Amino acid sequence: MVETLISQIKESIKKYDFESAKKTISELFVLDMNSPKPHLFLGIISELQKNKPEAMRHFRAALALDGTDEVALYNLYRVGDGSREPIRFE
Repeated sequence: MVETLISQIKESIKKYDFESAKKTISELFVLDMNSPKPHLFLGIISELQKNKPEAMRHFRAALALDGTDEVALYNLYRVGDGSREPIRFE
């Protein structure tokens, strides 16, 4: 179930369908509120909407839940230093 939701979120984000992605992220929060994934995806959406401070807050929140999440750490540093490296989902 969780993997299916994650796949749906990724596809929605890649299609720039942020409303659908946010709805599915809400479902993911309900299933596992301690998972860093919802914050990771919200950070990616915020970044794509050109809201870097909010993106960084979500990436930090993901790291607060799982300090070993390399994807959240990568995206946090990438946004923070203005890198043109691609967004990572996993």
